[in-house]
Amino acid sequence: SFCQYAIQSNQPLIVTDVIGVARFRDNPLVTGEPFIRFYAGVPLRAYNGTVLGSLCVIDRKERAVFGAAELTRLEDFAAIVMAEADLRRIAAERDDARHMLERALDFSGIATWQFDARDGSIRWRGAAAELWGAHYQEALATIDGFFAPLHGDDRGQGAGILAESVANEAPYATEYRILHPERGVRWVGVRGDWDARRDGTRLTGVSIDITEQKSRQENANLLMRE
Repeated sequence: SFCQYAIQSNQPLIVTDVIGVARFRDNPLVTGEPFIRFYAGVPLRAYNGTVLGSLCVIDRKERAVFGAAELTRLEDFAAIVMAEADLRRIAAERDDARHMLERALDFSGIATWQFDARDGSIRWRGAAAELWGAHYQEALATIDGFFAPLHGDDRGQGAGILAESVANEAPYATEYRILHPERGVRWVGVRGDWDARRDGTRLTGVSIDITEQKSRQENANLLMRE
């Protein structure tokens, strides 16, 4: 092919009439379909400088001139092609990183969440099922559903802390007991902050089971009292 020369040289290749160039005149693409007489190709360079291929235009008739403006336009098209390819690469890497993070959260026992103060909706990721029970997606989809499994003695305090955080756009931090459908009473520690990029309307944070820490703390306090 003609493109191999543009790729190997890492430079634009312009041939206004291939019949006059010895290395091209007997090429099967010249003597047969598509009967190339004119070729202009530029390398396609990846973000790390590697040449992945070329972008070219060909014609069945020779051209007297292929000026700087035409070459610049072709290189601009090549840049657009590689920008699109780079966006796809970044998106794929982002998806891989997100998948790895979600798997890590699943194993860590940490649930991540995002609360929208405008409509009271909550989105969950990570180990939410382990923390709240298998039906967390339906039960905790809204703030009202979220408060339902909280221990009766902690529900009012939890709602008050959240209301204060919403009113002042302040970080959200608290601990409360929940009534887990399979595991009974569990302690949960929560930390969150407001996303300034979302006009301060979304509170993003993490929840983690701290039952074991609470148990150790209570045992230590008991020993101190004794």
